[in-house]
Amino acid sequence: MVQVMALVWETAPRKKGSSGSIKIIAAIFVIMIVIGTGSILITPNTFSSGQGIRIAVIDSGVDATFSSRINIVSEKSFVLKQYGYDVDDSSPNDSKPDGTPHGSLVAKTIAENYANALIINARVLGNDGMATTAGISAAIYWAVEENSDVINLSLGGTPSVGDPLEKAVKYAFSKGVIVVAAAGNEGDSGFGGSSINTPGISVYALSVGALDSTDSPAYYTSIGPTYDGVIKPDISTTGEARDLTHIYYGTSFAAPRVSAAAAQLIAYCKDNDVIYNAGTIMTLLLKSATPLSAPSYFVGAGKLNVNSALSLLQSSIGEDSRVKMSYVLPETLPVITDRLFYGTNYTFNIHLFSSGYTTFEISDISDMDIYDFPETITINQTGLVQITLHLPDEVDPLILSHLGSVHFTSDEYGEVKTTFEFMLAEPRAKIAFDISHTLWAIDSIYGQFREFYLLLTHNNISVTEIRYRTNITLDLLQQFDAVVVLDPCVWDVNETDPLNPVLFSLTYNDSEIQAYHEYYDAGGGIFVVGLSNDTLDVNSLNEFLAWSNFSLDYSRIDMNDNPVGIEDIAAHSITDGVTSFDYLGAPIVVPSEGIVVASYMGLPVLGILEGANNGRIVVTGTNYFIDNWGLNGRYISIEDDILAYQIVQWIAGML
Repeated sequence: MVQVMALVWETAPRKKGSSGSIKIIAAIFVIMIVIGTGSILITPNTFSSGQGIRIAVIDSGVDATFSSRINIVSEKSFVLKQYGYDVDDSSPNDSKPDGTPHGSLVAKTIAENYANALIINARVLGNDGMATTAGISAAIYWAVEENSDVINLSLGGTPSVGDPLEKAVKYAFSKGVIVVAAAGNEGDSGFGGSSINTPGISVYALSVGALDSTDSPAYYTSIGPTYDGVIKPDISTTGEARDLTHIYYGTSFAAPRVSAAAAQLIAYCKDNDVIYNAGTIMTLLLKSATPLSAPSYFVGAGKLNVNSALSLLQSSIGEDSRVKMSYVLPETLPVITDRLFYGTNYTFNIHLFSSGYTTFEISDISDMDIYDFPETITINQTGLVQITLHLPDEVDPLILSHLGSVHFTSDEYGEVKTTFEFMLAEPRAKIAFDISHTLWAIDSIYGQFREFYLLLTHNNISVTEIRYRTNITLDLLQQFDAVVVLDPCVWDVNETDPLNPVLFSLTYNDSEIQAYHEYYDAGGGIFVVGLSNDTLDVNSLNEFLAWSNFSLDYSRIDMNDNPVGIEDIAAHSITDGVTSFDYLGAPIVVPSEGIVVASYMGLPVLGILEGANNGRIVVTGTNYFIDNWGLNGRYISIEDDILAYQIVQWIAGML
């Protein structure tokens, strides 16, 4: 058997660049393995019902002749100029980007797992495998008009401001349609934190991750949590499709299995006059999933278990022909670390599901008075509730760990709970990550800076995120020994009008700049992490840095779009033991009173400055040596972690 692995078409990149064009969403990666020709035995769950369930496949189009199992009852192409495409292509047939019959494979997978699937074929992907958000949104609204019971979206892209897909998915949900979306293929063996694609990132959609043959997360499957700490994906299953000559892997082929499972539940409800809504089906699927050993932000509730879901449905029908139940995700917190710190506040978003409109009373069971939450929360089938932990300032040497739980109780829909279990430690220093002026969904302790966060917390340095620009005051900054300013003023696109996207950045205003200046003058430590002008608004960042006399250059240092290894490094406490580190970004300008700590071909890339009152600032034009990949030696250097840790120690006055 010959195996050839190749990316069939492009997906959204990990490092985002600026673009003023209409945003396009790529079909989720498929990893193609070529196998020997011959028959392939497929033994899917072919649950049959008298009901034909309408499943919309919004994809590259579907060829009815691809499989005798596919039954198309309505079809339409949205690859039209009115939705931002370059051409008008009214054919609903599979565009087969790069020769891959993506939409047909998705439809075939659905039909193999639910025999009475009626396919609503909505083509949104052009021959290049790309779609506009305007086209996808229009297809979702059309699918609802076509009385779809389920909408399958085996495609995705990077979340953006004003994402029109969020509105479209919420609309479909409000009409009782179950929206199932592939999580994405950008997990990169767990390094790609917060890589869940839109539209799967929506709380109104079921985001589906992929499992390998051992029921472990597939190395490519995108993972959460989201930027806001919401657990995604929601559920996971096998990510595989086959034809006579190929096997295809990807979350694209996990999603249709969940769509088929949803159809089976809907068919049972219709056959037996069970009253249901989108929340009913979502809750049943999650509550019946088989638990897995992987963290929830890798696999969600667990592995799809259709038989268990059907059994749960059958056993839960009340005298009023309704199913009344609830579910919570995650069931255990925190998810990326088990170490929290005295004198620090932590906020978590918990996702509640129910089979109807209900009010939950919220309570806790704990030996510490640390939980802050609303007394009640009312949701209509799905909703988020915020729980904040206020850990005491005074260290109790006898309390080294905590076990508690928060309970959500509905008179009609039962009780669910989230357990909190963690170690308690006294911090050696308190650091803030300022992410208030980045627009990227990957810029958080859950995303590409997860390993940086863990590096610090494992060394007993507490980390708090500053998420809102209104919080940038001198009083707030002085609560911390140092502040790391991550990806400030990056470019992104506002898609409120998807046909007229607006390129913009979040800039610091005068009061925010003044707060940082005064913080430094009072002895505070600052680490500014920039990028090059193709990804970051260098002009605005330089305005922020003007008081320090640092600035970023408008050129770019890279090696064919890959990082270079920096080896021209001066002796300093932050570079002790560092012979190289990774760099892709802008050169910097260091003030005459500062020190150039590292250079590349004569261009400064890392600089420091100390003030009269022991204020310290470090500036660099890259985030590569502090992201998840750099800190795990995935680029060139294996010493990025040493440099990152020593910079934080130095600005916090620990070196």
